[in-house]
Amino acid sequence: GVDTYVEGYHVLQFDGTQPDSHLKQRVYYPCPGGKLTTADVTLFKQPAKQRIVVITNVPSDYFDELALNTSTYSDLQDMNFDRSPAKSENMFPLFTNGTKDLIVMSGQSDLTLQEGSVIQASVVLLRTVSKLDFDIQVTGADVKGKFNVWDVSLASLPGRSYVNIMGGRLAVFPDLSGAGSKAYYALPLKTVLNTDIIPALSAFVPVNLQPDVPGTTFYNRRTNAPLGSSYLQIVGQNRDNQGVVKDMVMYHINLGLNFAENYSLPGNYHLKYTIRLKGISDEDSHVIKFIPGYFGGQFKAYNATGGE
Repeated sequence: GVDTYVEGYHVLQFDGTQPDSHLKQRVYYPCPGGKLTTADVTLFKQPAKQRIVVITNVPSDYFDELALNTSTYSDLQDMNFDRSPAKSENMFPLFTNGTKDLIVMSGQSDLTLQEGSVIQASVVLLRTVSKLDFDIQVTGADVKGKFNVWDVSLASLPGRSYVNIMGGRLAVFPDLSGAGSKAYYALPLKTVLNTDIIPALSAFVPVNLQPDVPGTTFYNRRTNAPLGSSYLQIVGQNRDNQGVVKDMVMYHINLGLNFAENYSLPGNYHLKYTIRLKGISDEDSHVIKFIPGYFGGQFKAYNATGGE
């Protein structure tokens, strides 16, 4: 499956464990049939401790811009790809080889490999994305049967994904403060008509690390959400035969590792959310209620003295 498939991997070795450590060797190893094998791997050796980084499922020439003996570990940590048509906008944050979607995985290990050493290098690979599953049911009497259109989407997703999530990534990550209009994007998941049955939904999303907000409860979670935290948006509409919206409600559910103080979507997590839409409570900050209005009569112009 896409969760474990490896088309190929890069092995990058640095002459130390600090940000300014220099790249000494980088080699790409293809994996025919999607099976990761290490029998052909040959590692650079030196007396001092080094850092080995392994990154999968990016193109074979992806790291060509990193020069041996000049580029540093910090340069690697800066490497990322944006959500753009040239880089599989519809599949972001996955890559595609034209026929298969690929999850970028990364791992690293610090160890000493000297000539004649029999130490075996072990690197654990982590997926650089989060996988989200949603089980959404409309159950409350205030909402069930009241809306004939349901729209489900994800919003405030980072428009940038980094190829190595190791190395002490801390909130806020990624920092998109200077990215402008492309900093975040929305991802439509499903629209259902004339039914309250919303099918099971899944999505791969970029890493989004946000600071915890202590003291947050389920009911004030949206109010306390950090700027840039990702959220699920569920919109119910009641439309008449002419498409006029007669009633509307929106559920804004900030995502994270729990429904309390945490707002992060870390890499290598498979998060499963069970959501029950039970009502429209004024005390619940997740609920935004809209009351559509109508214009009636003719427009009239008034002069400075209040006359028509």
